[in-house]
Amino acid sequence: MFTIKRRIPIKQTIQEIYCDESGFTGNDILDKEATIFAYASVAINHEEATEYVNNIIQKYKLQGGELKGRNLLKYPKGQKVIAEILINFKDRIKVAVYHKKFNLACKLYEYIFEPVLSEKNSLFYHIKFHRFISNILYVEFVCQSADAEKIFSDFQKLMRSLEDTELNYLFSSSKTPDISPILDGIKTFCIHHRDIINQELNSLQGTDIG
Repeated sequence: MFTIKRRIPIKQTIQEIYCDESGFTGNDILDKEATIFAYASVAINHEEATEYVNNIIQKYKLQGGELKGRNLLKYPKGQKVIAEILINFKDRIKVAVYHKKFNLACKLYEYIFEPVLSEKNSLFYHIKFHRFISNILYVEFVCQSADAEKIFSDFQKLMRSLEDTELNYLFSSSKTPDISPILDGIKTFCIHHRDIINQELNSLQGTDIG
């Protein structure tokens, strides 16, 4: 007597995931009207999403057939709707939030400092030098330093064009009155290592990085 075992295929299902963003301004990271970029996703299928939206619109007597965050945030009732949605789907959502100006400060280290320090970069990352530079730049910017704004603006132009020919400040050797010692040191670093920084920029030509 023997038994024949038959493998029964497991039914596979596809999980639908919906994504959306807020605060996108392209390569203009210094846009004053949208300082935060957020990207959110929720794991839900179309039928369940449609039913849930219809029910919550009916429950709170909302106008229109769509849930718009910018409209909901304006009123206490809309804020309750948002809170309820977040509670109901807390185990099925992922949200990434980025502060654009701080992100730009981090990018400045990556493309200005890292190429110069690349041979010993593990040492500098170990002592968290990248965090020090990014944070101190951001602090200068938050303090509304005109010099920090110029450095950020010039760096953004640099990464857009990948050429420093139009820059008047980041690589300028002219003395700047009242500039903070930190920013003056960053400018000095850029001036002394301009060739290496340009080599890094040249390596990015023709790529999607910028």
